[in-house]
Amino acid sequence: MSSAEATNSITTGDIQTSDWHRESSGKFLAPTNTVIVGREHQGDAEGRTRYFYASVHKDGMECTLTDLKWSNWIRESAGMKFVAPDGTVIVGREHQGDENGTTRYCYAVLCDLYGNTLKVTAGQWTPEEPESSHSVQAPPHHVLVGRVHSGDEQGPTAYLFGTVE
Repeated sequence: MSSAEATNSITTGDIQTSDWHRESSGKFLAPTNTVIVGREHQGDAEGRTRYFYASVHKDGMECTLTDLKWSNWIRESAGMKFVAPDGTVIVGREHQGDENGTTRYCYAVLCDLYGNTLKVTAGQWTPEEPESSHSVQAPPHHVLVGRVHSGDEQGPTAYLFGTVE
């Protein structure tokens, strides 16, 4: 590893898994200074969902999250995608109701130990999978920055992961 790589190393910590909760009334906010790196869902809107989350480290030091904000409510079943604003990562999600209910996302700015904002670059959307039975985790050292779903539980869901610099 070159000295340039050693001084700009971004990694994610061990992936943790949330408890299961009912999708139709579920709200998840990742623990302090962790980001969402995946999601698993089984069943319809009354089915269960859980999240995968991890800390982010720059040069071995844990990064922090600032400026947490909740998005406006959207109707995902209509195919409305959510992509976190530039420079932010997804740290939470809340859904109310059945497949025609509304969803909002919590996003935050990721900073290094010195308070410098880290750059987040979106990659490619994952292949679509049926919402009713899927489990997706980010590639190593990636974070969640977007999600799209349309239709009911049989409809497609895809995720957008990004890298951090």
